[in-house]
Amino acid sequence: MSTQRFRSFDHRSNTPRVTYQHTAWGQAPSAPITYSTVTMQGEWGNSSDEQHPGYRRMRNQGIVVLGDCTITKTNRTMNSEANFSYGPYGPSDSRNWGTERCWGDFSAWCDDRITDRLNTFDGDLSKLGDIALIESYARMNQAAVMGGEILGTINSTVSMLRSPFGSASKLLTKIAKKANRGYGKKAAYAAQATADAWLEYRYGWRPIITDIFTIMGETIDLHNREGSLQVARAGSSLERELSFQETLYGGLPRASSAKCDVTLKKEGRAAAGVIYVIKPRTTAESLMAVAGLRLNDVPSTVWELIPLSFVVDWFINTGSWIQAISPDANITVRGSWKSTVKNVTQNNSVLAIVTLGPSTPYPAVDFSGPGGSSTKSTFTFVRVKNPVLASTPLVRPTSLSLKQTLDSLALSCTGLLNQMRKL
Repeated sequence: MSTQRFRSFDHRSNTPRVTYQHTAWGQAPSAPITYSTVTMQGEWGNSSDEQHPGYRRMRNQGIVVLGDCTITKTNRTMNSEANFSYGPYGPSDSRNWGTERCWGDFSAWCDDRITDRLNTFDGDLSKLGDIALIESYARMNQAAVMGGEILGTINSTVSMLRSPFGSASKLLTKIAKKANRGYGKKAAYAAQATADAWLEYRYGWRPIITDIFTIMGETIDLHNREGSLQVARAGSSLERELSFQETLYGGLPRASSAKCDVTLKKEGRAAAGVIYVIKPRTTAESLMAVAGLRLNDVPSTVWELIPLSFVVDWFINTGSWIQAISPDANITVRGSWKSTVKNVTQNNSVLAIVTLGPSTPYPAVDFSGPGGSSTKSTFTFVRVKNPVLASTPLVRPTSLSLKQTLDSLALSCTGLLNQMRKL
């Protein structure tokens, strides 16, 4: 039986609070007024996890031990202190306020008031964790080779083997034979030849070569994994950064506003895994599993045979989800987990304070002097044991990779250039 454990630490020290003081013309300074709560710098955090008495004994017995865990750690540094002031303005000046000063850890006053303009990050990182879990189950269930897809596209495969890069070669031959064609059509032929060659390499030759080496490796290692614990993992990263200025109101003397320069950066990684055992199988069953000719491979094969289904998978993980929910009867799941790691760094620099006059006729006044700055970073780790698999495919919150971008350009070029050549 597991027990919950909670621990915390706090290594902070006080920093100067935001303080305001007014000295009227010809009078003694007024008593300083504090306009912020206690501000601090240093490191603090907490953690929560599950304790498992007899952990080593259970592991030695082959029992899978997993637990929820949360760790949060924050570090704040005041890089410089504010020391704003304006005046003095005497009786001959319309403002006639004397002198005002504002000093202390002003950037701390800004910390909790600045708008989080990357507020979709947490939701997207959580979604990446759900996608990683789907990918893990898919890797556990998927065959080494998509044998059904190979059989379904056998005619195209044979044609490709007979005439490597045939489409690209034909287009280049047309350019050579028809020398009198305009430069525009020659360029269109050359562009389409390049696009066709790239797509044939990515989705023709490369998968075939990979399958050959995979079959060789899986055949040699056919029974080695049966009966022992196996792990299927997946994960991906997310990063966003934004710099902006924000004007903050409230809580300052004379209805003042403060302008802050903010740099906000969020980095995260989501990962998931499945622990499973492959039951002993006959040689025929193992070969069927390697070749992707099992009954549970049928839904994935049908999806892969749909034209341009791989393009849909760039944006929605339909193929992986279908594979994940198509279980293999010879596989027993022993446990799973999902985790996210997030680092958030925020740099605040106070640029200016604008103070309104004591009454409407008086103009606004800018404080002068340094506004101070600070850096705050937060680390968060969350692990969840045995999470529930998503009931539908999920939209990917990340952008296309470089290879996928090249693929999309090649596909676009193929369709566009076909139309251009008809002109």
